[in-house]
Parts: sequence; C-alpha cells; structure tokens
Amino acid sequence: MWHKFFGILFFMLTIANEWEAIDRNLCLKLVNSMSTRIDLVIESEGGVINY
Repeated sequence: MWHKFFGILFFMLTIANEWEAIDRNLCLKLVNSMSTRIDLVIESEGGVINY
C-alpha cells in the first residue's frame, strides 16, 4: 500500500515540476495561434493540418 502511495506522490511531483518548466513564451505562442489552427482544422474537416 505504501509503495502505491509513494508512486502516486512521485507522479504528482513530476507533473508539477514539468508544468513549472513549461516556457511562458511557448504558452503565449500557442494561445495566440489557436484561432488560426482551429480554422485550419475546420477547413480540413478534422483532417491533418500542416502547421
């Protein structure tokens, strides 16, 4: 039982560390380009887009 608890705790800490490591500029770039990417997906009727 303790092994499972520490596995979950390790997982949560890993996710938190990776979340904090995400570059702010990357997030802003993705947010700012979202409408363009959505339009491309709609135009391709849900297919693959080259973006």
